[in-house]
Amino acid sequence: MKKLMSVLCSFVLVMTCFVLVGCKKENKDVANSKYLGTWQAVNAEAFGQIVSADEVFEGKEVVLVLKGDGTGTFTDTEDKNNTFTWVELEDGVKTEGDVNMTFTEKDGQLVGDVLMVKLYFEKK
Repeated sequence: MKKLMSVLCSFVLVMTCFVLVGCKKENKDVANSKYLGTWQAVNAEAFGQIVSADEVFEGKEVVLVLKGDGTGTFTDTEDKNNTFTWVELEDGVKTEGDVNMTFTEKDGQLVGDVLMVKLYFEKK
């Protein structure tokens, strides 16, 4: 199951990292957002099973950085910095650009759903 989860999560990350053209605009609404900062993947969930990100990504860090100008980066397991713009939602954030995802806040974590996998991020 660990190998299946690793392959599935890696596939999901690659799918989210396709380069899509995004609008690069300054988003002043997020300058004081509580979501600003660096978020690191701590867990992944698929088929009702939660596994630590260390296990799934074999010790490589998966990091989401949300900047006050409405831009951000997503560093995947291949150390590629994917760029995006983001907006704050009522209960999380939404990204557009190299990474198109919606993250919902749950118990102080940001949770992103990609296909059938949930990635859990904690603020560093």
